[in-house]
Amino acid sequence: MLKELIEAGYGEAEDYNCAEKIINGANVAYDLQLDKQATKLFAGFGGGMAVGDTCGTVTAAIGVLSGIFIEERAHESKEFKLICQDFMHRFGQQMSSNNCTELRRLYRDPQSKCLRVLSAAAGILDEMLLERDMLPLNK
Repeated sequence: MLKELIEAGYGEAEDYNCAEKIINGANVAYDLQLDKQATKLFAGFGGGMAVGDTCGTVTAAIGVLSGIFIEERAHESKEFKLICQDFMHRFGQQMSSNNCTELRRLYRDPQSKCLRVLSAAAGILDEMLLERDMLPLNK
């Protein structure tokens, strides 16, 4: 699933930022069938939207959930808001923040960069989809 893909170094050779690793990795792991243009939409979320704000890993993870659970609009589903809240709660519990600057301070190292943050988000996505019988989407 996505966590294993990320931990195996997915996106390093392509020089993807964190948001790109999550959205493109999820596209592979979950067979989302997103085209290149759709995945490019997440590029600007890397580095906390280039200002250290909300982590690109988190924003891309919410994008993954949107791609899986939304048919046309978020407002069609009361459950979707709860799904997003569930992800944010789990991520906050595990990582203590969703702020890119804070996450870098706590978890980034020169060797693996933000792998701990990416792995946490990917693992939470995997768990949430498994719990909802949405996996394996691509095996």
